[in-house]
Amino acid sequence: MTKDSAIATVTSAHEEPIHFGGRDLVIDYAKPLGPSQTENTPNNRLYFGRFADGEGALRELLSKYSDSLVSVYFMREGTTGEQLHSGFLEFTDIDVATEVLNEMNGTVVPNGDTFFLSYARPKRDRNTTGGERRYGSGSQRFQNNRGPRESYTPRESYTSRSWDQRGGQRGGQRGRDSRDY
Repeated sequence: MTKDSAIATVTSAHEEPIHFGGRDLVIDYAKPLGPSQTENTPNNRLYFGRFADGEGALRELLSKYSDSLVSVYFMREGTTGEQLHSGFLEFTDIDVATEVLNEMNGTVVPNGDTFFLSYARPKRDRNTTGGERRYGSGSQRFQNNRGPRESYTPRESYTSRSWDQRGGQRGGQRGRDSRDY
């Protein structure tokens, strides 16, 4: 799709709305990318995408930088564990990573795909010491930073009745007497 055809489509959709499945289909321009979505801070880790040939072929493609390549990591699909066509490359320093990015980004690889590289985002801090937890089990001592949970005390009606008075082993009668059925 060209820029002109995209402009014509949006203009046409504003003049006469498109109905699809009994609903109006809204077509508009995409929001421009913000600064966090365009470029990441230079570092020694690169994100790669569109490489389906595996680690051996990737190391061969980057053989010129083999002395500086610290690690290759392919991401995996969460449920099946299948290797994805993207991952991370770690180099000894930022200068080598920048050189690889400038030289190899957009390279056509042997299978015909265009190899994509960008600086990796910094790893998220996985603070295990706590902080605010929004979702969790009822056994957490602090819920939503509102302070300690009150301890549980059973209702008196449960503690003052005997086992038989509470319905015995099978839960007792519920509602009507069984002879009324």
